[in-house]
Amino acid sequence: MAIEKIIVMRDDLDSSEIPEGGGGEVSFAFKGQRYEMHLTTENEQKLADALRPFIEKARKVDSTKEEASHSEGGDEKPYDLRDARRWLREQGYELNQVGPLKAEFRKIYEEAHGLPPWK
Repeated sequence: MAIEKIIVMRDDLDSSEIPEGGGGEVSFAFKGQRYEMHLTTENEQKLADALRPFIEKARKVDSTKEEASHSEGGDEKPYDLRDARRWLREQGYELNQVGPLKAEFRKIYEEAHGLPPWK
Protein backbone atom coordinates (compact mmCIF):
# COMPACT_ATOMS: atom_id res chain seq x y z
CA MET A 1 0.00 0.00 0.00
CA ALA A 2 1.34 3.42 -0.96
CA ILE A 3 0.93 6.42 1.27
CA GLU A 4 0.83 9.90 -0.17
CA LYS A 5 1.01 12.91 2.11
CA ILE A 6 -0.39 16.12 0.71
CA ILE A 7 0.21 19.49 2.33
CA VAL A 8 -2.51 22.03 1.71
CA MET A 9 -1.77 25.68 2.39
CA ARG A 10 -4.80 27.53 3.74
CA ASP A 11 -5.63 31.21 3.91
CA ASP A 12 -5.35 32.36 7.52
CA LEU A 13 -8.26 34.78 7.07
CA ASP A 14 -10.97 32.58 5.58
CA SER A 15 -9.43 29.06 5.59
CA SER A 16 -9.78 28.68 1.83
CA GLU A 17 -7.17 26.59 0.02
CA ILE A 18 -4.28 28.51 -1.51
CA PRO A 19 -3.43 26.94 -4.89
CA GLU A 20 0.17 26.80 -6.10
CA GLY A 21 1.08 30.33 -7.18
CA GLY A 22 -2.24 31.69 -5.91
CA GLY A 23 -0.99 33.57 -2.86
CA GLY A 24 1.43 32.93 -0.07
CA GLU A 25 3.00 34.42 3.01
CA VAL A 26 2.45 38.10 3.72
CA SER A 27 4.26 39.99 6.46
CA PHE A 28 3.58 43.42 7.88
CA ALA A 29 4.21 45.43 11.04
CA PHE A 30 1.97 47.55 13.24
CA LYS A 31 2.92 49.40 16.44
CA GLY A 32 6.31 47.70 16.57
CA GLN A 33 4.92 44.18 16.23
CA ARG A 34 5.65 42.12 13.11
CA TYR A 35 2.95 39.81 11.75
CA GLU A 36 2.90 37.06 9.13
CA MET A 37 0.01 35.23 7.58
CA HIS A 38 -0.83 33.13 4.54
CA LEU A 39 -3.32 34.73 2.14
CA THR A 40 -4.82 33.93 -1.23
CA THR A 41 -4.04 36.41 -3.98
CA GLU A 42 -7.55 37.82 -3.56
CA ASN A 43 -7.19 38.41 0.19
CA GLU A 44 -3.66 39.73 -0.29
CA GLN A 45 -5.15 42.34 -2.65
CA LYS A 46 -7.86 43.19 -0.10
CA LEU A 47 -5.16 43.80 2.52
CA ALA A 48 -3.14 45.92 0.09
CA ASP A 49 -6.23 47.96 -0.83
CA ALA A 50 -7.11 48.52 2.84
CA LEU A 51 -3.57 49.63 3.72
CA ARG A 52 -2.94 51.72 0.58
CA PRO A 53 -4.21 55.08 1.96
CA PHE A 54 -2.04 54.67 5.06
CA ILE A 55 1.03 53.49 3.15
CA GLU A 56 0.76 56.41 0.73
CA LYS A 57 1.01 58.87 3.65
CA ALA A 58 3.54 56.89 5.73
CA ARG A 59 7.31 57.24 5.85
CA LYS A 60 9.44 54.25 4.89
CA VAL A 61 11.74 52.92 7.59
CA ASP A 62 15.21 51.62 6.82
CA SER A 63 14.88 47.89 7.49
CA THR A 64 18.46 47.60 8.79
CA LYS A 65 17.73 50.21 11.48
CA GLU A 66 14.53 48.42 12.43
CA GLU A 67 16.22 45.03 12.62
CA ALA A 68 19.10 46.42 14.66
CA SER A 69 16.77 48.08 17.15
CA HIS A 70 14.80 44.86 17.66
CA SER A 71 17.72 42.47 17.94
CA GLU A 72 18.84 41.28 21.33
CA GLY A 73 21.96 39.40 22.32
CA GLY A 74 21.97 35.95 20.72
CA ASP A 75 18.74 36.44 18.78
CA GLU A 76 20.48 37.76 15.66
CA LYS A 77 20.05 35.58 12.60
CA PRO A 78 22.60 35.64 9.78
CA TYR A 79 19.93 36.03 7.08
CA ASP A 80 16.20 36.13 6.40
CA LEU A 81 14.76 32.69 5.65
CA ARG A 82 12.18 34.25 3.32
CA ASP A 83 15.03 35.55 1.14
CA ALA A 84 16.63 32.11 1.22
CA ARG A 85 13.36 30.40 0.18
CA ARG A 86 12.85 32.90 -2.65
CA TRP A 87 16.41 32.42 -3.96
CA LEU A 88 16.25 28.62 -3.68
CA ARG A 89 12.98 28.52 -5.65
CA GLU A 90 14.52 30.78 -8.31
CA GLN A 91 17.37 28.26 -8.58
CA GLY A 92 14.84 25.47 -9.22
CA TYR A 93 14.76 23.80 -5.80
CA GLU A 94 11.36 22.42 -4.80
CA LEU A 95 10.57 23.49 -1.25
CA ASN A 96 7.64 22.79 1.03
CA GLN A 97 5.11 25.62 1.07
CA VAL A 98 5.02 25.58 4.86
CA GLY A 99 7.20 24.38 7.69
CA PRO A 100 10.87 24.85 8.47
CA LEU A 101 13.50 25.14 5.77
CA LYS A 102 15.51 21.92 5.69
CA ALA A 103 19.14 22.11 6.79
CA GLU A 104 20.34 20.88 3.38
CA PHE A 105 18.66 23.87 1.68
CA ARG A 106 19.97 26.33 4.27
CA LYS A 107 23.49 24.98 3.65
CA ILE A 108 23.14 25.45 -0.14
CA TYR A 109 22.00 29.06 0.37
CA GLU A 110 24.72 29.80 2.93
CA GLU A 111 27.50 28.41 0.75
CA ALA A 112 26.26 30.27 -2.33
CA HIS A 113 26.15 33.58 -0.45
CA GLY A 114 29.16 33.15 1.86
CA LEU A 115 26.97 33.34 4.96
CA PRO A 116 27.51 31.87 8.42
CA PRO A 117 25.33 28.88 9.35
CA TRP A 118 21.83 29.42 10.69
CA LYS A 119 21.74 28.67 14.42
